[in-house]
Amino acid sequence: MPRSLPALLRSLTPLSITLVACAHAASPQPSTRALDLTPAARVAVDPELHLASVGPDGASVAPEACPSARCGLAGRPTQVTLDAHRDEAVALFERYVRAVSARSAGEVRALLDDAVASARDNTTLSREAAVAQHARLFDLMDARGFEATDVRVLSHAECRRQGRPVATEPGDWYLEWRTTSFRALPAPAGVAPPTQMIVRWRDGVGRVVALNHEFLSRRGP
Repeated sequence: MPRSLPALLRSLTPLSITLVACAHAASPQPSTRALDLTPAARVAVDPELHLASVGPDGASVAPEACPSARCGLAGRPTQVTLDAHRDEAVALFERYVRAVSARSAGEVRALLDDAVASARDNTTLSREAAVAQHARLFDLMDARGFEATDVRVLSHAECRRQGRPVATEPGDWYLEWRTTSFRALPAPAGVAPPTQMIVRWRDGVGRVVALNHEFLSRRGP
């Protein structure tokens, strides 16, 4: 005859009870953690900024519809986080254009770093030598002043993505433009106009640390 439950429990030894309890405690519990199937966020590089022109009166946007004179025209819809330094770099460039247009060596000097390098390599000029190079431009400038057209503004990351051979560092902003504001002189006295610039921050202040190699290197006799 089958024994009753109390009798069965009395027949178990203390060791048997311990083994049963341990086996029960070791049983795996079902996991309640849900899988995170949310798509990873797409990291986008700051898009290239395109300005139609920058002159003594400020910047003009590219022909496409745009709510701001400094909006980014990426050519495709994307979600980006823009560095506030980009606007500062554009504002510094506007000051540079106005300074050259005003033929002001002092205002140009205030925007330059202690040494100004070639945007292409590590060739450098002192600040005063770079100011003197600008002074050579003043008598070659049109009456309308300095106007830069087809201005492109790129972050260091975007320069790398596009494979541009310019000596930028992380945090820098690179600008390039076209200009017909200066008449050319015959070689060897010829001066190439400035068409490239790298802006870098020194103690929180944006400085022009590089200009195009041709402008810096053609210093005449």
